[in-house]
Amino acid sequence: MIQGHDIPEFVGQIIDAFEDFLAERNIVLPNDEIDGAVADGSDADEVAIIYGTDYGQLQSAIEEILSQWSLV
Repeated sequence: MIQGHDIPEFVGQIIDAFEDFLAERNIVLPNDEIDGAVADGSDADEVAIIYGTDYGQLQSAIEEILSQWSLV
C-alpha cells in the first residue's frame, strides 16, 4: 500500500509518464493556463504539457482510482 506522504510523488510520476509519452509524439494540449504562463515570461519549452487545472484533474482521477483499488 502506498503511504499518504508518498501519494503526491507516486501520482506525479504517473503523470510524468504521460507527459513523456505526449512529448515523444510532439503532442501539445491546448491550455489557456500554459498560454498565460508563457505570456508572463515562462519559457514555452520548459512549461509542462500537462499543466495547471489539467494536472489537477488527472491527479484527482488517479488518486480516486488508487483509492477504489485500495492502494492508498
